[in-house]
Amino acid sequence: MNGVVLISPACGGIVESGGIYYSSFPLGLGYIGAVLRENGIRVSAVDCEVEKRPLNEVERVLKKESPSVVGISVTSRTLPFVYGLVNHIKRLGLDTPVVVGGPHITADPDIVPLLGADYGFAGECEYSFLEFLSGGVYNARVSDVPGLITSQDGRLRVNKPAKITDLNTLPFPGRKLFRLEKYKFTPILTSRGCSFNCAFCAQAGSGVRFRRPENVVSEVEECAAGGNKIDFVDDVFTVDKKRVLRVCELMKDAKINVKWACTTRADLVDYDILREMYAAGCWYISFGVESGSERIRQEIGKGLSNKKIIDAFRNCRMIGIKTRAYGMFGHPGETPGEMKSTIDFICGLDATDALFMPTDIVPGTRLYTLSLKEGRIDGGVWESYMRGLEEYPIYIPKNVYVEEVFGFVESAYRSFYGRRAYNKIKNALQKWMKT
Repeated sequence: MNGVVLISPACGGIVESGGIYYSSFPLGLGYIGAVLRENGIRVSAVDCEVEKRPLNEVERVLKKESPSVVGISVTSRTLPFVYGLVNHIKRLGLDTPVVVGGPHITADPDIVPLLGADYGFAGECEYSFLEFLSGGVYNARVSDVPGLITSQDGRLRVNKPAKITDLNTLPFPGRKLFRLEKYKFTPILTSRGCSFNCAFCAQAGSGVRFRRPENVVSEVEECAAGGNKIDFVDDVFTVDKKRVLRVCELMKDAKINVKWACTTRADLVDYDILREMYAAGCWYISFGVESGSERIRQEIGKGLSNKKIIDAFRNCRMIGIKTRAYGMFGHPGETPGEMKSTIDFICGLDATDALFMPTDIVPGTRLYTLSLKEGRIDGGVWESYMRGLEEYPIYIPKNVYVEEVFGFVESAYRSFYGRRAYNKIKNALQKWMKT
C-alpha cells in the first residue's frame, strides 16, 4: 500500500495568554502512527491547528504521498472544519478512502456519512485501524474489524469497539510525525478513562486503566531530551497516589531534569504528595473547580467541598506549584447568583491562572441526554453545527439567557486577570466562545 496520511483538524484554538488554549501535538494520532510504523506502514501527518494555511498543507502532503487511506481525528468542536476538510479532499479527485475517528465519532457514529467520510472508527482503534489497513479495507473481512463504522444503502453498522486492556503494550506515540518545534509542551498519557461521574464528561464512569510507573518514566526520559515541559494529560492524574509517588521516585532516581504539569481533583492531593511531586519536577497543576456552589458541584457529580478546593490551592501555593482553576457557567439548575459565586470563589483561590467557559454539551454525556430530554437541543444538533447552521451547543439553565452566560464568562476573565489583560484577549475569547 502507499501508506497513510493522518490529519488533526483545526480546533479554532486561540489565545495562549490567560490559559484559554494551548496546542499540543495530537496524542491519539501519535499512538496510531506509532503502531502503523511499527508494522511497516508508511505514515505522514498534518496538524492543521499549527499550519497557517492548513488546507493547502493537507493538499500538498496528499499529492506528495498519494496515500492509500486518509485518517482524520474528530472532536465535537472540530466538526465544521472536518466537514470542509473531507469535502476538500474529495474535490482533489485522489480516490482515497477517508476514515474518521476520535471522541465525537465514538459518541455519535451517525455523523460519519454526514461528514462525507467513507468509514469511521469508534473507541480505541490503534490495532483495529491496523487490521483495517492490513487487509480488511481491500476485502470482505472489513465487516469484522472491531469499532468499524460503515454505511451501506442508508443503513449504519457500528462494530463493537476494541478496548486495549494492557496499555503497556502500546508503543510510545510517534511524536516525530509532527513538527515538534510548533508545540510548547509535550503531552504524556499515563492512564485511560475515569472512574468519576461528572455530568458534562464523556469519560465519566468509564473506569481507569493504568500504565506501569516504569513504562511511564521511560517515555518521560525519551521526551525530556526534546527540551519541552511535559504535561501529564490524564483525566485525573493522582487517582492512584501510590503509583504517582512511584513515578516521582523513579524520575528522581533517574535524575530526569524536566518540568511537568498535570490535571487532577482537589480531593486527591494533600501536602505530602504535592511536596513529592514538586521535588520530582511538578511545577503546575490544573484543578476542575467548575462552580463556586457546593450544591451545583453535587448536582453535576463533582462532589467537592469548598474546603477541599481551598486546601489544595493553598498547599500548592505553600510548596511553590503554580495552579490553574477551571470554571464553568451554565449548569442544570444554576442561578445567576451561583454563577456570580463562581467568579468570587475562583478569584479568592489565588490561583496562577484560570480558564472560564460556558458549559459545552458533549455527546455521550449525562448532560447531553438531559438536554435532549428537556428539548434544549434535538438529535440533529451536530449536523446543524457541522454545516454552520447553528453555533456550538451550550447548556443554558432555566430562566437564564444565553447573553447572561457569556456575560459571566467575560466578567470572570476581567475580574481574575484585570481589565488591561482582558482587553488583550477579548476578541479572540469572544470568537472562541461562539465557535
